[in-house]
Amino acid sequence: AFDRSDDWLAWTHDGIYDGSPAVERYLAWRVGDELQTGAALGPQLRRAERLRAALQLNLPQESAP
Repeated sequence: AFDRSDDWLAWTHDGIYDGSPAVERYLAWRVGDELQTGAALGPQLRRAERLRAALQLNLPQESAP
């Protein structure tokens, strides 16, 4: 049977991320010779507000005719 999943993840080049509630189970970072889990680094790197700001496009405003 196919199990549909609604898990999602979005991240920036500097490691800031946000995702579905339990996304940390999919994440790990290599820090030096150690592998750090999302549970360990999530409190530092899971920043929804910074991710939203990074994804904002600074498009030029169109002037009204």
